[in-house]
Amino acid sequence: AIADVVDGAYDSWVLFESGSFSSDAIQVSVATVSGDSTVIEGCTTADFIFVRPTTDIDNDLTINYTITGTATEGVDFPALPNPIYFAPGEDTVVITLAPIQDNLVEGIESVIITCIIINECGDTIVSTGTVWIIDKPTIVIDAPNIDAVCSNDSIQMTASASGGFAPYTYTWSNGQ
Repeated sequence: AIADVVDGAYDSWVLFESGSFSSDAIQVSVATVSGDSTVIEGCTTADFIFVRPTTDIDNDLTINYTITGTATEGVDFPALPNPIYFAPGEDTVVITLAPIQDNLVEGIESVIITCIIINECGDTIVSTGTVWIIDKPTIVIDAPNIDAVCSNDSIQMTASASGGFAPYTYTWSNGQ
């Protein structure tokens, strides 16, 4: 602390070293292929990334977390490991959420993981990560129904796709 006397009054300042404040909280973040915390049932996955402070890196650490949201564990996605364990020297643990393709129209569902830590000072620190699960859109193929009269007939075939996720890839087969 520094004090200064100006006109008979004391002004005081407290100086803090840069980076001297830290929290013993577990940080939860989300990583997806899309980069926007959205995953598609049966197509993409999300990683919940748990990072612990390096101030406690030499000790093992077990963390419990809660799962909330509108998606149901064991129905909309397989059960996730809980608690998670940090081995000594390990600062990051990743668990993967793989939404199950259930062919139900449910709209957007959420999975929220929350870690609550009470540090040595008695402060409650909360960190959350949220993943949004969307239904896999149906691809609709528009193709004419053409019946060949003879096996040697030549017919022009066309098809177009809509729905799903573009770009589309077409694979043609001669039926052999």
